[in-house]
Amino acid sequence: MLLKDPGFAAAAVLCLTLGIGATTGIFSVVNAVLLRPLGYRQPERLVRIYTEFPTFPNGGLRRFWTSAPEFLDLRRELQS
Repeated sequence: MLLKDPGFAAAAVLCLTLGIGATTGIFSVVNAVLLRPLGYRQPERLVRIYTEFPTFPNGGLRRFWTSAPEFLDLRRELQS
């Protein structure tokens, strides 16, 4: 049947190609993000440090990224 109608055959091959490619791409992302463990010795001890600017206009900035110099200051001054 596929030989009799080359347009249908091309559409079928295209659909299979897109389906397999999308499935492979989605699985690769899910595997890298959710399934594999982090590449650190004790990943449960990782933390994320944020800076907060409550007086910034329009309600302030919550969870703003911490700059490298600010992180170095925190690491030097804090005892924990």
